[in-house]
Amino acid sequence: MVTSTLQAQISVGLKESALGNSGAAITESSAPSFYNPALLSEKQQSYFSLTGTTLTSFKTSNDAGEMNSTKFAPNYISSIHAFESYIHEFSLVNQLSVDSRTSAPITNGTKTTNLKVDQYNLLYSFAFRDFPFGFQLGLRINEQNVRLSEASNDGNIAYGYDWDISHRVGYLFAGFGGIHQLGEHYRFGYKYESPGINVYKKTDQVGSYYYYDKTNNLFQAGSSRGSTDDNNFNAQTVIIGHSFTTGDHEFLTDSRFTENPDQHHTYDFFQTFGYKINFANKMQFLCGFSHEFDPASNYYSTGFSWMTNTLRSHMSAYFAEGNDNMQSAGVTFGSEFIY
Repeated sequence: MVTSTLQAQISVGLKESALGNSGAAITESSAPSFYNPALLSEKQQSYFSLTGTTLTSFKTSNDAGEMNSTKFAPNYISSIHAFESYIHEFSLVNQLSVDSRTSAPITNGTKTTNLKVDQYNLLYSFAFRDFPFGFQLGLRINEQNVRLSEASNDGNIAYGYDWDISHRVGYLFAGFGGIHQLGEHYRFGYKYESPGINVYKKTDQVGSYYYYDKTNNLFQAGSSRGSTDDNNFNAQTVIIGHSFTTGDHEFLTDSRFTENPDQHHTYDFFQTFGYKINFANKMQFLCGFSHEFDPASNYYSTGFSWMTNTLRSHMSAYFAEGNDNMQSAGVTFGSEFIY
């Protein structure tokens, strides 16, 4: 069920999150480190941006049960510094944040699962002005904590356990991108993100149990603690994007290929579409759609952006649905401060 949630929780960037997560070739990118570091070469001014997703709700279910999560989480914090010939960006990207509690009835008792999952990237990206390429170094951190509890009592036999499994992994990766203007109305962008090098990986397990047979007056209890180093496969990602502009209208589409950790050299494929229109009062309307082919999932989004002096603000909403009866919805908001 974590995989289904991950499919829904890719909503990054002030503008891009409203454009179906299209951004490899966008004009005026609000999340260049995530979509294409080469877009930094077009930044004429310095920016600081903060965006958050609030009241985000996830729901997914299958034969193993149902999971619900409602949580506030920032998805992109960035500081861009533009110099005469060099532009760089420090950013924190949160791609996944889930915190759920599920209780299910069992014979003469209950079973409870607490799940907490976070995935975020620390990125340093840079580009040179008038040079259509950008580069980056990143640290990706994945954290997952699962707590399983079960208790049952039929009057003669009582038993229960409490098990806490914490998995953390971090790895370094590199990326590069390019942006090319081909004619007045069309531009082509791309990004490659390498597999990572593990710098930290560990799983801690702590558990306890009890068993009481009242008929035979037998009681057993115990605890266990341990840790292991896990092998972790780090996928590579390729994004290929297109932008078509005419007047105040911009049409975007991205193809995203992410290597499947279960099957090397096979890729999950996302296709995104976005539309943006600029109005004379510096307001923008944005909408988008994306589709993952296998497993199938759809993402719909729309939003507005407006300018107040040197502050550009954004607000958007999204809805996603996919396999395992997965549904996700949320509101993204934030601002870019230009200085």
